[in-house]
Amino acid sequence: MKKEESGARELVSNPFEQNPAAAGVFASELDQKMKAAILEEESELRQVVYENHMKQKEQLTNEELLSSLLYKGEQRVEIPPLRCSRARIISGENGKVIDERFGVEARLTDKRLILTDVDVTSVPFLKRELKTSFPTRKSYRVARELRDDVWYYPFPLKNITGLMLGLSNKTRVSSQLSMRYNDIGLGIAALGLVLVILGFGNSVLLLLGLLALIGGLIYAFVEPKFVRSEFELEQGLFREVRLGGLDPITQEKVILEFTIDQDYSIHAIKDYLAKLQQLSQL
Repeated sequence: MKKEESGARELVSNPFEQNPAAAGVFASELDQKMKAAILEEESELRQVVYENHMKQKEQLTNEELLSSLLYKGEQRVEIPPLRCSRARIISGENGKVIDERFGVEARLTDKRLILTDVDVTSVPFLKRELKTSFPTRKSYRVARELRDDVWYYPFPLKNITGLMLGLSNKTRVSSQLSMRYNDIGLGIAALGLVLVILGFGNSVLLLLGLLALIGGLIYAFVEPKFVRSEFELEQGLFREVRLGGLDPITQEKVILEFTIDQDYSIHAIKDYLAKLQQLSQL
């Protein structure tokens, strides 16, 4: 098999890593030209949103918020907080998302799992617009949201009923293999066509032209040419923790779903969950 193009395509950094859904669209649906255009657009949006965002006059850190809301006798656990790029609270009854937050920290005390989000969070969004009109081929909506809010969600450890950890490391290589008509055969057929045109009135030239035309077309069909595109390399790291329990406010069954930051080590996740199980006696 003849290879005209080969090699590994250079990876483009994914600016949507904070939003797994958008990151998936960027990594799997876009060609290199569209990625470059979206990278440029996203960079401009990021600058605009920062220039127009009015910051809160008063800021709290996670530490200040947590220290002020511990109740008497509650002890903090000396283990680093679980850093979550996304946290979702899902109804255990119908599977609907009750709340969704980005850039959350999950801290442990001896009584509660405390989720906080008091940092300025910049979240990118990317989705494909399904309705387009000619001459538009594809259309993607790019957005950047900057949030300056305070979120505090304490979850009693006694309310936790189950735990699940999902780890996924993905490496995918793909290429496009095309079968084409043989160039040599097409070239011979083209030459034969020229001879046929020039051969009117000359039987020998006309015959040679017809033989070249027919023989070239047969060769182009019988001996196809295979062409392979450049390799496209995709790599991804996914870490998810799911907890089942009873919502402290409604006492309904809920699922807490955390997507862990990629720079948070597996060993740190293991130590955190071990301590959580010990305290909640799962």
